[in-house]
Amino acid sequence: MGRLWRAGKSRLVKQIRDAPTKDAILKLMPDNLQSVDDWMDFVSEKTSATFKLKREKYKAMKKKQLPHTCSRKGYARLAEEMRKSSSDPSSVTRVALWTKAHERKDGQPVNSQVVETLERIEQTEAETTASTTNVVDDALSKVLGPDRGHVRGFGFGVTRSKLSLLSQQDHKYKVLEKEYLKMKEEMVEMKTMKDEMIEMKALMLSYLKKQAEPSEELSNATASVLKRLNIPPMPSPSSINNNSHTKCKLLDWYGSGEIVAEGRWSSNDPTALVHHVPIGPHAIRVWVDVAKKPNEYLWKPTSEMTCIEEALGSTVAWPSDKVIISE
Repeated sequence: MGRLWRAGKSRLVKQIRDAPTKDAILKLMPDNLQSVDDWMDFVSEKTSATFKLKREKYKAMKKKQLPHTCSRKGYARLAEEMRKSSSDPSSVTRVALWTKAHERKDGQPVNSQVVETLERIEQTEAETTASTTNVVDDALSKVLGPDRGHVRGFGFGVTRSKLSLLSQQDHKYKVLEKEYLKMKEEMVEMKTMKDEMIEMKALMLSYLKKQAEPSEELSNATASVLKRLNIPPMPSPSSINNNSHTKCKLLDWYGSGEIVAEGRWSSNDPTALVHHVPIGPHAIRVWVDVAKKPNEYLWKPTSEMTCIEEALGSTVAWPSDKVIISE
């Protein structure tokens, strides 16, 4: 509305200047004016020497203006479009944005003043050793001078103080985004560890369920491990005296094949007790003398001991296919 009012007033002033006679000027008086004196005062002001000087001054300033081609889109939406279409969004600097905003669709500058300004900007950037995103030190400020009030290339209402605040917020957002991505990666790793633990638990439960009956799968796995370690197979339990203290080695009961302890054979009688609990079938009672893997869990933990280190000097129950006789 204000723009239409100013345009109408400008046309009226032009008609007053072009009117040849006073009668022609009186005929131009708007209908909403009641006083001829008011109209003639307006005419005198617009035809005075002072007004002519002011008019010439503003005409000269207008010729120096560098009109942009953003129309209603504005700098903000143009910048967003440039970032989306660019393979490197960080390359969309204020200078690049200002240059794009002052070119036509065919890439040509709007007028000769813009051509001259762009040449000076390119020359300034070529003379600068390092590029900068600081609006105080970039090529646009060096060519056009320091920003006064609003900052060029950021649209209406953006001042240097607001721009500084927005830059700090953007930095914080980037830091938060990095932390979020890091936490997301850690969550994926934790989920993977959880799945592996669940898988291991299922494997352990499977071994525990199979301990009550001979397992061909476990026997084959144990034989393969013994062969790889170049360890002779364990003699049949029936060939060993339950009362002997034959030296033996305990393999990891869940199938890794590692030697977790060394000790002495005590008994393979299913009714033999370990801390008041029968060892059961396919098990051997063993005295633990040396802990090779102190933190490994016992096959049948009790309230008094749960790992190899806690069983030193005591007897434990161990799967018969995981006990090998020492030479």
